[in-house]
Amino acid sequence: MINRGTFDRLEDAIDHFEETWSLQSQSKIEELLADHGLSDDEEAIVELIRIDIELRYERGLSIELGDYLDRFTILQERPQRVAEIAFEDYRSRAAKGHPVSVMRWRGLPGVNRESWFQELMREASVHQTRARTARLKDDPTPDAAFEFALAEAGFQLVQKIGEGAFSCVYLATQVELADRFVVLKIVTETLAEPEYMALLQHTNIVPIYSFHQILSRSVICMPYAGRVTLHEFLKDKTVVSERGGQSLIRTVRERIGKTTIKSEDGTGGGSDVQPAPLVPAAEDKAGIRPLEAFRSLDCEALAICLFQRLAGALAHAHARGVLHNDLKPSNVLIRNDGEPALLDFNLSQTLGQKNLRHAGGTLPYMSPETYRAMMGHQTQPGAASDVYGLGVMLFEFVTGRLPYPTPASIASIDLDTAIEARRSRPNWQATDGVHPGMRAIVDRCLQFEPQQRYASADDLQADLQREQENMGLLHAAEPQSWKVKKWTRRHPRAIASGLVATVLIAILVPLSYLTVASLEDNRSLRSQVAFEAFSEESAEFLSSVMADPNRQKASNVHRGVALLEEYDALDPEVMERWVSQLGHDQQQLARETFFRHIAHVAILETQRLAQLRRSDPEASQDLTRLDRLIEAAKAVEHDRPTRARLFLEAERARLAGNDERYQVLDQIAADTPAQTDSQLYLEAVRRLADHDHHAASDLLAALADRNSVPPALRWTMLGRAQFAAGRVEDAKLSFTQSIERAPESAKLRELRGRCHFDLREDASAERDYRKAIELDPESVGGWSQLGLLHYANQRYEQALDCFNRSLELAPGRIWTLLKRSKTYRALGEHDSADADYLAAMSVPCDDPNELSYRAGARFKTEPDAALADLRAACELDPDRPALQRELAQVLAVGLGRHEEAIEAYGKVLQMQPNNEVARIDRALSLIRLGRTQEALADTKVAMEEPNSGRTLYQAACVHALIGKDVNKRRAVTLLAKAIAQGYQPASVGRDQDLASIRDREEFRVIERFLETSRRERRGQPLARQDTHEPSELETY
Repeated sequence: MINRGTFDRLEDAIDHFEETWSLQSQSKIEELLADHGLSDDEEAIVELIRIDIELRYERGLSIELGDYLDRFTILQERPQRVAEIAFEDYRSRAAKGHPVSVMRWRGLPGVNRESWFQELMREASVHQTRARTARLKDDPTPDAAFEFALAEAGFQLVQKIGEGAFSCVYLATQVELADRFVVLKIVTETLAEPEYMALLQHTNIVPIYSFHQILSRSVICMPYAGRVTLHEFLKDKTVVSERGGQSLIRTVRERIGKTTIKSEDGTGGGSDVQPAPLVPAAEDKAGIRPLEAFRSLDCEALAICLFQRLAGALAHAHARGVLHNDLKPSNVLIRNDGEPALLDFNLSQTLGQKNLRHAGGTLPYMSPETYRAMMGHQTQPGAASDVYGLGVMLFEFVTGRLPYPTPASIASIDLDTAIEARRSRPNWQATDGVHPGMRAIVDRCLQFEPQQRYASADDLQADLQREQENMGLLHAAEPQSWKVKKWTRRHPRAIASGLVATVLIAILVPLSYLTVASLEDNRSLRSQVAFEAFSEESAEFLSSVMADPNRQKASNVHRGVALLEEYDALDPEVMERWVSQLGHDQQQLARETFFRHIAHVAILETQRLAQLRRSDPEASQDLTRLDRLIEAAKAVEHDRPTRARLFLEAERARLAGNDERYQVLDQIAADTPAQTDSQLYLEAVRRLADHDHHAASDLLAALADRNSVPPALRWTMLGRAQFAAGRVEDAKLSFTQSIERAPESAKLRELRGRCHFDLREDASAERDYRKAIELDPESVGGWSQLGLLHYANQRYEQALDCFNRSLELAPGRIWTLLKRSKTYRALGEHDSADADYLAAMSVPCDDPNELSYRAGARFKTEPDAALADLRAACELDPDRPALQRELAQVLAVGLGRHEEAIEAYGKVLQMQPNNEVARIDRALSLIRLGRTQEALADTKVAMEEPNSGRTLYQAACVHALIGKDVNKRRAVTLLAKAIAQGYQPASVGRDQDLASIRDREEFRVIERFLETSRRERRGQPLARQDTHEPSELETY
């Protein structure tokens, strides 16, 4: 972020440059920057170059972009800055009638992913596709005829990326869907694969987009997610010790670097060919970011991580009656985000099917019963056969060889030999270095008799997860000594306190009755067990609470207090007595854990009481439970004045109406640093409660590499903060981490589903919503969000069913009534739509979230009623910035009451001084009242980087409303930057704030560009506007 002094110098430099510009000004940019102390300021460099480009084109002069980049080498390492300059060049050329060709900007850093450039590329692609189709139409060869038919179906082959015995696999583009990259599997025979794949929807199974019969060939269309198979990774890394996370990352990145697009003449991408402008989304930096999580894993840890997911995918398939029947490394894709995914279900069968379509697979990975079936025996491969294949791959991954010799052929004599060989244990060697737990898992997978293997892929996944977490296996026999070693890994502090000896005795020595009685009298062990139990239950409780939008409700506070009471943690004497019986290191950890739980529950209680203060003032004065929690916190800390407790006492004073004491304590708390990880965690909780999501994200990120806060809790909180701060991609990754640790949480599935929805990953969103409903059939949020997904994709009947179910579970919810009203209207049932709308408008409500949503629904037609709803919401929750900002917007935009709007925006900025949305919106209200200098001052602050496209657009409106020539020029530049960032206003042509610049040719170029973009988007699913419940965006 640039500071105010820098911004003022930049404004002065721009004004001076525009006033004194001449044909020689290009060479004087460096001198002007030096005069204003901006020589190394890339923002200033870009702004002056943009102005120079615009003025040169206005005078009909030629421009070489390379000259600027050669002179200002700092820009060569700033792709986004180069993209801004390129967009100015494109805009100005188009405005002045110069030729516009993709070749002018192709290959410049940062340009490939810009929307305007991709738009040009799409136009060029359409032209090339039409030309190529015309050529193919006249080509009589069979391959040309097929490719022509494929083009007619909307696909353009790019390059071959794989080949099998009966199929070829191509990277292709789907022209009618924004030239998205897809994978086409082309087979010369009829396939059953699409039928099976259509039944499966799992993160670790490659999904099917569509199936086509084109001429005599079958074509399966699938998403492009990467090109590395497990077979290629194992083949590339023959030394087992090299099969770790770092080498997997390197392999994936190297393969990404080799993805090139055929040039127009059909040749491959050599060293002289420019990079493909339209890069597959799977190869975007954000798309491969999760891969970094594998970097520190060694071979065995990586195997557990990958095969745990594959076992989950198999369990999903088996639950739907699908047997894969051909598991092998080449049928496992390692996606670019690191997730393994099962491929090729062409040999799949229905579980329990008596008449098998065929018995087959790939010889090294077949189970003994599959060999027998190939020999004509009456045997039936089942789920255990897939488990066997997974076991063979797992053995191969961790040892570098196969567990048994491969049959020489499919002749009965060779298969008989192979069957007998598989009656013995796998070929383990002393040099393998594989841990006993992993050996036990593989041995169970490779049992000769199917009934002696894992009973299901779910059981295999559970044991892999427990091995990853250093816990005892549930379904395979591992040595007792390995169990002990895993226990010590889970409890490293117990080693110093002598508990290992106790546990060794408990596990290894057959105990007599007296020995058991002696252990039961061991107070230290009992305290240790009690603390571990509380720690696990506390982490689970707080994680579930953080996934609840209404976490401050009374039932959650009651549960949190009940857990403390169960362990006597609210009785200072009892708690001190049993904590003191722990080892020294454990004592400090126990105090941190108890304090974290107590203070978090106390924060929830302060929020609950603050809400009651408006709805039930008498009940809000009952501070008994809060006082009890504060006293417990004092006892745990030995009455040391820590930051978290001081803030709690300050909130207690405010609730009691003692404003003077509140201000004193609040200042003392603010001046007291957070000295421990628990204090940092509680500071993050407090910041979330105050809606300071960016600060909360930073605090939680600082705790990412520490184990002091339970991972599930930390990731859930971080996901919440990131989602509320608009960092949806990051939030999705955080919720994924939470789900890995709490896979049975319906709320977490719903939250990740909302991230997928916002990112337009509809298939993933639907999977998460359905899983949430499966885990909790009465999940109101799950049903509501699934309905919203159907609605956004114009599946109105399914949406209606979901909204009906949601309203059965929670009658009278305004959000759901309004969504169902829209659904009825889309179905042409206007009477039902009107009835739901009227019900939503008239239902009594004391929920600020619901009031906010109703205000949004009636904002355009009934601004006064919307204002009343928002005033009521602010009365119920006066400390929420978002509500105050919505109130200000209704006053400014809906009612034109700008003085009152300015006051409301001021309240937002008191709570969130860095809220650029409120700042730039207040600038617009100020300019409409003629308070130009105040408006410009707010605009300067709002324009401190980084900026959203919306802020740039609003700043353009401020300058256009001022109306001076210099401001008009600035308005056009800011508008261009907003559009270049992807901001899509509804209609710039009708925006009265921009009336003063409508006659400029540059404005008309921008308008034409937006219209072209809108045409490209027509026919796509509905825009995701005004969709989520406000509680998910604005409550902590």
